[in-house]
Amino acid sequence: MEGSNLYTENDGLTMPEVGEWSKKKYSLVYEYDCLFSTGMKKNWQQRVYIDLFSGAGKARLRNSEKCVNTSALLSLLVKDKFDKYIFCDIDGNNIEALKTRVKAIHSEDNIVYLQGDANELASEIIENIPTPSTNNKTLSFCFVDPFSLNIKFDTIKKLSKYFMDFLMLHAFGMDGKRNIQIYAKENYKRIDYYLGLNDWRALDFKNK
Repeated sequence: MEGSNLYTENDGLTMPEVGEWSKKKYSLVYEYDCLFSTGMKKNWQQRVYIDLFSGAGKARLRNSEKCVNTSALLSLLVKDKFDKYIFCDIDGNNIEALKTRVKAIHSEDNIVYLQGDANELASEIIENIPTPSTNNKTLSFCFVDPFSLNIKFDTIKKLSKYFMDFLMLHAFGMDGKRNIQIYAKENYKRIDYYLGLNDWRALDFKNK
């Protein structure tokens, strides 16, 4: 998808910096969004897109002047739009920038913005999902792309009680390895919360 939907202009608003590899990630996420939204539209009356770490909607490629649309804005560019969008981010600057960007081009969409830790917003997210019924079947698609291992298994478990598909990217490459190497023998809770268990320390990491 390295075409018109991926690249964008610098509008001067808050814009996090991402690595070059993010181009492939966002291209794949967009393609998955398209497949899901189109494939499910005939079987479900309500399709809800949820982004637990929505960011600002745009990002600048590191060591470059090029800018790309990120998951939140890309989800709004699919051919068969979702019926409702729920964007969450802990950073207020990201949320405000995203609101401004969305309003400029997608003011008619049904969108809810939630600022805060995604792990503390699960109940509020659920409250904003349309109530399903026999004649109003509701399916949600939840994209989970944290910068570190700061999503709890209990959060996913709580959301998964509803009809919901997940696309999750795991921060094992950097944050995961660092935490395993440094904290494997200590009473450190991040990986415990992430995995939803605390007996992973029994594994042998000496040769990992």
